Amino acid sequence: MSLPRFLTVILAAALLAAPGCGGRLPPPDPPNLAEAKDSLSRGNYWFGRGCYREAGRFFKEGEISARLSDDAGLIIRALNSQGAAALAENSLDRSANLLAQALELAQAQPDRPEADRILGNLAALAQRLGRTRDAEDLWRAAVQAAREAGASPATYQASLARLCLAAGRRDEFLALADEALAEARKTAQPSGPESLTLADALNLAGQAALGREDRAEAEKFFREALDLDRRMEYTPGLAQNTEALGLLLGDAGFLDRAFYLRLALGDDRGGARVLEALKKLAQGPETPVSLDVYRAALRNPAPYRLDLRCP
Repeated sequence: MSLPRFLTVILAAALLAAPGCGGRLPPPDPPNLAEAKDSLSRGNYWFGRGCYREAGRFFKEGEISARLSDDAGLIIRALNSQGAAALAENSLDRSANLLAQALELAQAQPDRPEADRILGNLAALAQRLGRTRDAEDLWRAAVQAAREAGASPATYQASLARLCLAAGRRDEFLALADEALAEARKTAQPSGPESLTLADALNLAGQAALGREDRAEAEKFFREALDLDRRMEYTPGLAQNTEALGLLLGDAGFLDRAFYLRLALGDDRGGARVLEALKKLAQGPETPVSLDVYRAALRNPAPYRLDLRCP
């Protein structure tokens, strides 16, 4: 299953000051707290590789260690991350239970830690269940919670924009796409989760440019998004942007790459969609494309799956 962009776990941050830069090392954490942080970091690594079962195992270990150290913030983070991993595995009941626990604990804390991320994941769950109105309400609540916490709401604005695009609400989509890009550019870093949010916002900006019939602007946004996702080796983003560029430019090379990325993610429906685009190119006199290899891969996609690299 492909990794939805709107699932939000906490990516690991460096905990020690760089040696030789004049910074003092922080005191060592006690054992359970150190183990909780380490397990959550390992879970994030496997989550980013699309190995959701392994990620969930480490997130659970992180929860156990966080409970032993009685760190409420890390307990909430571990529960939310487990919920995201369960949703990515399509274990919807388990995801709902974990996210409900996380939200209940977060709301009991004065600063409501992780509330925006939990609400964002609940919105993703609602959308998966076909409850579009609930998803919209939850993403709007996530936007508000992010602002209250002093965090960027760009991820949730992007999700709202996609919802409006799918619903044919053009004016709302264009406005939200513009807002998401503006917010994402404020916090973007050369690497890290902010750059992935920016890449998604850039893809939306490209779609908005197409809606305004500005193909040159769309290409610029799609290429910038692709560069960011390639830097982070973010497979869903690579699939999204190579497909967008292939369709925009009628380029078989981009579509070839998009096809195999879709198969890697377990998105056979997306692979079939790209194959249809390749078929149209194959009918043109100047772009001969042999489709047999793609048809064979779609019939037997197992060798191309990303989860072959999972433990």
